[in-house]
Amino acid sequence: GNKGQAIALLKNSLLLGGEMDHPLTCYSLLMLGQIAFEDGKYDDAYTWFAQATLSAAEYGDYGVIEEGFRYCYLIHVMQNRKGPLAELQPAAGWAKRFGVRELQVSLLVLAAENLAVLRQTKPAAALLQQATALMNRTSLMSSEIGVRLMYTTA
Repeated sequence: GNKGQAIALLKNSLLLGGEMDHPLTCYSLLMLGQIAFEDGKYDDAYTWFAQATLSAAEYGDYGVIEEGFRYCYLIHVMQNRKGPLAELQPAAGWAKRFGVRELQVSLLVLAAENLAVLRQTKPAAALLQQATALMNRTSLMSSEIGVRLMYTTA
């Protein structure tokens, strides 16, 4: 299809009645981020993905939060930005406060991977220990998050 037309439709869908977010806003933001990412417009993509996480948090869409942060992290690393992605650990704390263990663990593993890439192995190991403690005796250990944990631990 026509990418320009898709972008215009997605942008028009962001606000209900042109005034307020709605439960599907985060999906439009995520799609706008994916389009920008595919076009190599990484700064724009980062902004869309970050906005998607905020909108998704408002409506409790934890899958979009996770995906938005994964893309933000990927762009952060691809662009060789300084230091770790600062939002990951506070977001994991937010997930803990709201009792969303799967999101909390996923963000902790992502933060640990980020630190490991930066050769900050001690703080990375501490985050991996936190994630492991939260995953033990749950189905999360045999999930995709568990695989990411094992990969990052290695």
